[in-house]
Amino acid sequence: MSLIEILTVILIIAAIVLSIYLIISLRKITASFESMQRDFHSLSNKTEHVLENLNRTSERIDKITADVEKQWNDLEDKLYNIRQKLSRFSAPTSVLDTISTVKNFTSGISGLIKGISAFISGWKSN
Repeated sequence: MSLIEILTVILIIAAIVLSIYLIISLRKITASFESMQRDFHSLSNKTEHVLENLNRTSERIDKITADVEKQWNDLEDKLYNIRQKLSRFSAPTSVLDTISTVKNFTSGISGLIKGISAFISGWKSN
């Protein structure tokens, strides 16, 4: 046997070994992908339930926020009416300052509620 024949045989054996290794590696990779697919499917099922609960909670928060906002607006209107009535009687300025402070507080709370409502609406749309 010549040197070229020996090297050719070695090369063929190396190609066969490499092909076998490649087949085994591809089977392992395929098994890993199948495992990941099962995990993603399981995660998807769990996420769906979480999103449904989150959606229901978001709807409840929207309703509560709207109710609270309506109540704050009603309270603000009543305070404004009381202030107007008290101003007719030339009430002491400390009472008017207190009413103004409460009105500013209700305006701040109303703004906060509107901000929360906008955040929830934006979050819900995503």
